[in-house]
Amino acid sequence: MKLALSLPIVFLIALVLNDCGQDTKTDLPQDAAPPPPSGAVDAPVCIYGTLSDEGAECPVLLTESGGRISLAGSTAPYRAGALVCVCGRPAEMSICVAQETLVVDLIDRICPD
Repeated sequence: MKLALSLPIVFLIALVLNDCGQDTKTDLPQDAAPPPPSGAVDAPVCIYGTLSDEGAECPVLLTESGGRISLAGSTAPYRAGALVCVCGRPAEMSICVAQETLVVDLIDRICPD
């Protein structure tokens, strides 16, 4: 009887110990990209489009391909309706809740080379 009780306990301990060595990130798709290194900065991008004031909290850039990008930062001296090139980097956090947000580094009529 003593052996019959200890066998399930040994099996349970082996099962628990076996799970401890397993990778618990099995819910990620096989083709998922690894996370960027900590401290990595997104490369700046430049996007051409039309400024719009349709955003509730932030101005919006309507891209030539029909996309909408919220802009965090000043768009002066340009106003809604102006065709501009906005250069910046994706915002990690923003009060612009409608869509993807770009932190404005540069705004001009033409994109830099």
